[in-house]
Amino acid sequence: MALLGIVGFGLVWGWLIGGRRLTVDRWPWNVPLIGLSVTLACFQVYLFTGESIQFAVVYLGAFGLALVIHRAWLSELQTQFGSHSSHD
Repeated sequence: MALLGIVGFGLVWGWLIGGRRLTVDRWPWNVPLIGLSVTLACFQVYLFTGESIQFAVVYLGAFGLALVIHRAWLSELQTQFGSHSSHD
């Protein structure tokens, strides 16, 4: 049951981070902050599961999968419907 929770946590966190709009002018701030948040969440998983590195790896895998899927989906939507970032 813990494994399903860890996978769910990784998927949700990856989906949320993948939805962030990363522009060139924000890269110096976004990349370290995203890296820090993922590292802290992974460390939390590691401690929560009794210091099991396998669960941390599963979390990172689920996070990476959701991140890539969400970014690819957003890219496809922007290609299909155009970008509306000029209205922000």
